[in-house]
Amino acid sequence: MNVLTVTGRIVGDPIHRSAPDGEWCEFRLAVDAMPWLEFVVRATSSTATSGGTLTTGCRVTVVATLRHDGWVVRDGTRAECWSVNASAVNVLDDDHRDKCSRPLR
Repeated sequence: MNVLTVTGRIVGDPIHRSAPDGEWCEFRLAVDAMPWLEFVVRATSSTATSGGTLTTGCRVTVVATLRHDGWVVRDGTRAECWSVNASAVNVLDDDHRDKCSRPLR
């Protein structure tokens, strides 16, 4: 089973995107761990806003599946990216909810 639950702070404002398969948002989540971890989180817009609207600095918990993408760059070197596809995103800070109330767009 591929299920990951992480808690951290959003780094940078979420980016809202429209695609043929629906609307979604992407944000970076910094997790205070040793070593420091940072994930790219992808979520449908409805999933991302179900626990409160998201902005930089919001402390959130994300339940997701882990995804790995690899590709070859034009110069022949290999590149890779780890990301998570969120099934749930919840704002944790009650005192921070007002600061996290800006719309994604």
